[in-house]
Amino acid sequence: MAFNMDLVNEPKRFFKENGLADHNRYDGDENLYIKTRMELVKAMKEAPSCPKEFECQYVPSMEIFGIMVSHLTITKMLLEGQLTADVAQFVNSILSTHSFLPLHASTLACC
Repeated sequence: MAFNMDLVNEPKRFFKENGLADHNRYDGDENLYIKTRMELVKAMKEAPSCPKEFECQYVPSMEIFGIMVSHLTITKMLLEGQLTADVAQFVNSILSTHSFLPLHASTLACC
């Protein structure tokens, strides 16, 4: 898809004339963002993977448990001298960063 780059310094026209989503930033349907957001929420609730009423979603909590076990394993390997401190710190920092998503999914009801 080729964009009209002549309009790059005019964001309103750039988004409008290139047919890009820039909700509520140019003249058009001001409720488009809300409408598409509500459609997304409805689709998520109707998805077969969405827990039904009184059902639990175990995937995020099991993922958090797996991350915790990984942290403990890396720490144990560091203490036993199987890993250097910089490698252990790097891997555990990646695991910590990754843990945000399942924690976020576990604490906010998305469905």
